[in-house]
Amino acid sequence: MLALSLQKRFDARPDKKTHSLPVATPDNNHRAVWLGGGGVGKTRTLTNVVEPLGIIFFGPNGYTPAAQANHTGQNLGPRGRTLHASNGLLMTDSLQTARLRLNPQTQKKMDRLVGEAGIDVIDELGCVSGTLLHADALRKTYGRSLRYNLDTSQYMKPQETWGRMPVKLLCGDFYQLPPVPASASLLAPTTKQTYEHQQGRKILADMEYVVDFVQMKRFKDDLQIQVLEAMRTPGGKKNSEEWWQAINSTKIRSGGGGAASTASDPRLRAARRWYESAYEWRIVSYAMHAQAKLDAHDVGTVLFYIPAVDRPAVRCSKQEFDAMRAEPNISTTAKLPGLLPVFVGMEMILTESVLPPKYVRGTPCVVVGLEPHPQEPNIEGRESIAIDGCVVLRYLPKAVYVKIKGSKDVHPQSSSCAYMDLQGVLAITPQARHWKFYRSSNTDTVPITHS
Repeated sequence: MLALSLQKRFDARPDKKTHSLPVATPDNNHRAVWLGGGGVGKTRTLTNVVEPLGIIFFGPNGYTPAAQANHTGQNLGPRGRTLHASNGLLMTDSLQTARLRLNPQTQKKMDRLVGEAGIDVIDELGCVSGTLLHADALRKTYGRSLRYNLDTSQYMKPQETWGRMPVKLLCGDFYQLPPVPASASLLAPTTKQTYEHQQGRKILADMEYVVDFVQMKRFKDDLQIQVLEAMRTPGGKKNSEEWWQAINSTKIRSGGGGAASTASDPRLRAARRWYESAYEWRIVSYAMHAQAKLDAHDVGTVLFYIPAVDRPAVRCSKQEFDAMRAEPNISTTAKLPGLLPVFVGMEMILTESVLPPKYVRGTPCVVVGLEPHPQEPNIEGRESIAIDGCVVLRYLPKAVYVKIKGSKDVHPQSSSCAYMDLQGVLAITPQARHWKFYRSSNTDTVPITHS
């Protein structure tokens, strides 16, 4: 059905000498909902079929996938981003219709993000609230309106939604527990709901096709497939003893004390790909640094500690300055930590957009090099490397080089990184952000410039 809509657009293209298709027409626009649980092939189809179609027929910016959460956006590849980022929104922004209008600066940003898009995708639909789906449709209509002379008041008509986007796919699984209140879910009744939620429900109801993916391909073990199918059985299904024994045998046990104890399972050492969470930010910060140090040790490379540079706008006492420097909550410090651990081979995500709309916040990357500041003392031979395997830098580095997963682009780089393969490599330079430090009285704030 998707290919058929593109075929009709191809046959009706105004320029028969090119295979490029127009990205805003009032007909032949494909609208579909793809439903199915994990492992049925939704993301695989998006990556191997839908994305190549979008790039071939609409150009390098023709495919724009998004999801509610950062991690899900990363699973969609280098082009994946959050729904908020794809609409120029912050998590704190209002989703009321009147507040979704674009100022001149945001208009340019939205035109850059979706002005050339031909296929737009939302993954993990079960995690998207009705108000956010409505905001996505309206903001993208606004973003494309000037380029294609659209009447934005018609944005709710099925062929006009998302600024006459040629293809819009909503993919997800409503069996999963969404990170939104049940009252905000797209499955929630419309009674006593906001106008925006009702509009989001209307958009979902107007989707022309529903494709149900039913056969799991990710999992091979027959018992595992039976357990997953039982979990989806309405009213539940009792596990057999064979199922329970198979599940119980997957438990990883650590060795206890004493000579008779078994050795720890080696998978415990490798199972450090966890997300740091705790009831207090200082514990989270400690866990982040502990994991970085363990990972650097395992790959046998030096761990660089990059201290942030904080400049208060007014004079502070030493006690206040020390408290400001020790602030562990990165939500307070504009998402920049006071001490950043980095090593070559470290997996990270971008916290700033680079060459948008290609590389945006949340894009996964791997550190492939670090260029020290020209005044940085010689790093080789420092005692801390031999003792602790780490180095504390005296100055902010000139750049940290990261490789974007799946990218084949080559960008101009510093001559100092000529030794590395530059395909997909970006130079991330120090950036300044601003935050406010609360004095001990908690009534007075100090503006801080954080680099």
